[in-house]
Amino acid sequence: MVTTDAFRGFISHLATRLKVSASTQNQAFAAILTLCRDTLGMQVGELGRIVRRPRVSDVPIQRAVREAAAKAGIPKPVTVHTLRHSFATHLLLQGVDIRQIQELLGHRSVETTMIYTHVVKDLRTAPRSPLDAL
Repeated sequence: MVTTDAFRGFISHLATRLKVSASTQNQAFAAILTLCRDTLGMQVGELGRIVRRPRVSDVPIQRAVREAAAKAGIPKPVTVHTLRHSFATHLLLQGVDIRQIQELLGHRSVETTMIYTHVVKDLRTAPRSPLDAL
């Protein structure tokens, strides 16, 4: 029999160690429950009533960011994504390696992270040729 503690440990491992999304955790939960109960005919006991971590709503966070932008007198719309984009852009401007930024942002592909480089190209001054000084 699959114990409640073992099941909780596995779901916790997915969330904390592997950092999978809530939807992936839900899929794992449903898959294990179906395997144990329907395929293997096991008694699942409390397994099906395990309380999973509640999903944190992004609404209060978005509201707080909007209010902070208004207090700061920023006229343009500001979102959490704006902050994320600014974070990545500033790291690029400071010369942080694109692979490190990829890891910090949680992108699977470096191509996704490369989207931020177009902004940096626009912000940097064009390189000057030594011949221009002559």
